[in-house]
Amino acid sequence: MDERTRHHTFLHVQRLRHSQDYLEFESVVSDSNIEIAAELLAVGSFSYYQDKPFELDSGVLSPFYIDNRLILSNLHSRHKIVEHLTEELKEIGLPDVIAGIATGGIPYAAILAEKLDLPMIYVRPQPKTHGMQNQIEGQIKREQKVVVIEDQISTAGSSIRVIEVLRNQGAVVNDEIAIITRGTKMSKENLKKAEIKLHSLTDLDSLIKVAQQTGHLNKNQVMVIEEWLKDPENWGK
Repeated sequence: MDERTRHHTFLHVQRLRHSQDYLEFESVVSDSNIEIAAELLAVGSFSYYQDKPFELDSGVLSPFYIDNRLILSNLHSRHKIVEHLTEELKEIGLPDVIAGIATGGIPYAAILAEKLDLPMIYVRPQPKTHGMQNQIEGQIKREQKVVVIEDQISTAGSSIRVIEVLRNQGAVVNDEIAIITRGTKMSKENLKKAEIKLHSLTDLDSLIKVAQQTGHLNKNQVMVIEEWLKDPENWGK
């Protein structure tokens, strides 16, 4: 996304921060939620469906898609996201190992590991069918504290599978950091059941609010997304 578009987006965000809407909204989000949501919009990570819904890894249909891989190609946004991820990780307490979930969490885990001088591993959804048939790439020891990194949370199914693999290897996993969570009921239930605390830089509510203010979404599109949130598993079927 060019700087003109970025400037346009952030002008709208500044107006939002001084509006009555934001005064009502800020009770549930922080300035950093808004800032990260604006970054995602500025790089074009957010797309609303045109002809047909998007299908997520879980098989769930969605009226929108969030492609956080685009952040990697934009230096300004990448630096900003990594800065916030680093702060979040330090606030949790530095782990023994950083684990990236394949594939979205891998680049961010690698950057954080290098920045903080920590070991890093990544975990595949399934073991390889060739070579050493590894599911965990890298070395992990029993009782090591691991923080899991993911780019976004939808149902949290991928996260739970990775966390179970790590725990089965004796790792201690209590926290996960994500760039954004969709905030679905299923994700909250899955993470609660697995006793995982999620630390997300922003959420869907924040993204929708900024998207409305910046013209990325209209009222009807917001209503569709709100309907999706009520029952993601059965929406569009």
